[in-house]
Amino acid sequence: EIPKPAFVFPFEAGQDPLQAPRVFLPWEKFLELWNAAHPERAVEEPAPAEGLVAEALYAAQPRPPVAGQVAVVEVTARFVVHSFRDEQITLGLPLPPIPLTAAQLDGKTAALITRSTPAGAELAVVVPSRGSHIVDIKFSQRFEQTGVAGKFTLATKPVAAGTLRL
Repeated sequence: EIPKPAFVFPFEAGQDPLQAPRVFLPWEKFLELWNAAHPERAVEEPAPAEGLVAEALYAAQPRPPVAGQVAVVEVTARFVVHSFRDEQITLGLPLPPIPLTAAQLDGKTAALITRSTPAGAELAVVVPSRGSHIVDIKFSQRFEQTGVAGKFTLATKPVAAGTLRL
């Protein structure tokens, strides 16, 4: 067995191995040497996650009651998301699957899906490219009103930063 890290110098019999035109080495060692020799063009290790939701901002506004209809609160949500991949990713949002009235990614129609995870179903957005993006969604929630007071439930998952404005 060849010990690691192994360097392979292919050469012809009778030739000096140190004069070999090529050297084969493990990829990790190559990256280490490349990054040391070319710090301005260093190759970074891939990020441990495809992306993340950095911030969630929610604004809720009760809709004026209409006789014979269920009272609802209209919720506008804005998520700041980051993709760490050059290719398209699907990133879970901190909301359960709910019916939406609007969804945009960077001001254009967003592709949203519901997918199964070990923790249950989740709402996810398709992010087409690396970098920071803004996801804006709108939806309505049932609102229980008693006189001038009321209550509603907004089931969210934790994020790094978030606010709810009523």
